[in-house]
Amino acid sequence: MKKIIALLIVLASLTALVSCAKNEVDTVGDRFNASKPTKTVVYTAQKFGDIRLLGEYILTTGYIKGAVASVYEATYDYMPSVEDGSGEIIKRPVETEHELLEYLEGYGVRENGGAWDKEGENFVSDVGPVSLNLSSKYIKTFTYENGKLRCVVAAKNTAEVLGQEADLPVDISIEVTDDGASVTWVKISYTIPEDTEAEMPETLVTIEAFYTYDNEQFDIAVK
Repeated sequence: MKKIIALLIVLASLTALVSCAKNEVDTVGDRFNASKPTKTVVYTAQKFGDIRLLGEYILTTGYIKGAVASVYEATYDYMPSVEDGSGEIIKRPVETEHELLEYLEGYGVRENGGAWDKEGENFVSDVGPVSLNLSSKYIKTFTYENGKLRCVVAAKNTAEVLGQEADLPVDISIEVTDDGASVTWVKISYTIPEDTEAEMPETLVTIEAFYTYDNEQFDIAVK
């Protein structure tokens, strides 16, 4: 489940974007390329059958007394599973996990309030923003109106757009809102068909990311 969550974080993140001809898709892509949010909040939802798994991921960056600082908080649902003696996978009730990762220049990295790892580097590039390659050569259809780009990415292009090693088995829809200078909101949604081999029902996936660019004020308590 953590791998799925990690994938979702990658899907909902942003950074370097590819541009071609300067139509609306590429123009919004350029704004993505220039966007460096100080705070990213990502909400994820996976629904399959009667089960709904939710997640919230917050990445904040800034400075504390002139030192570079980053805080990443993740709270997400997951479904534990165990294998019985016959090899059958048994699903258990949904549980919620919380993770806290902090970086402070001069102190290093610590996890869940533990000891500082002075060798630890700033984790921003690992947890997001990462990549969303928005380019007209990958888009199947699009509309752009009032600062909102709506587009469909064909399954064969999803790996390229989402920065993944393999394509998804379905088309995805993306909505991007910008204020004329930077991207403020992204929504990605798709439905994965029922996997009869794994006996998994149809899965609905929705990812929403919100971006702010003001200097964020936050505290990292140093013990």
